Amino acid sequence: MKLFNLNKKKAQKLHEQGQDLSDEGKDAEAIELYLKAIVLDPTKSESFYNIGLIYKYQNEWLLSLEYNQKAYGLAPDDEAARWNLAIAATALREWDIVRSAWEDNGIS
Repeated sequence: MKLFNLNKKKAQKLHEQGQDLSDEGKDAEAIELYLKAIVLDPTKSESFYNIGLIYKYQNEWLLSLEYNQKAYGLAPDDEAARWNLAIAATALREWDIVRSAWEDNGIS
């Protein structure tokens, strides 16, 4: 149990460092830290979301979709993950995902 908590703390620190790098426009470095955080805490939906967000801004829709799906799967109540999933799916014209994602956001 202690190792799990220690890993969660390390993951949170890496996640926060990733956020700082992302704020500085160092997206590749931020993604690297988010991925390290995910290895330590694979339930950290925020790290998946932040990677998906970076890829959304880079118009890397397939990667954005992949990471936002993971974030949404871990935290279906996260409104931002739901929206970004819907946006990425729409950009890719993944109509089954699009319909489901927008309906999850209250849009039919």
